Amino acid sequence: MPFDVRIDGLQTRASVGDAVTLRMTTIKNPVTGAEVHPGVVLPEGLVCKEASFGRSETFRVDSEIAYDHSGQYTAIAPFDYAGP
Repeated sequence: MPFDVRIDGLQTRASVGDAVTLRMTTIKNPVTGAEVHPGVVLPEGLVCKEASFGRSETFRVDSEIAYDHSGQYTAIAPFDYAGP
């Protein structure tokens, strides 16, 4: 199954064949429609030190399990990982 991943902050896109589709986008103020850019800074963060929050324009799993998390919370953050 082909993977296609394009990391671009809150515009990140990813797919795994036809089984998984993710398209991230910014959160919009429900009253004004303006984009908002919430985030968090975690100086002692275990996984990341800083993250940006957005929403899933599309987030679906269509395989042996079916799951749709479109229009919900997403987060993206840079991290470093080194295995044992």
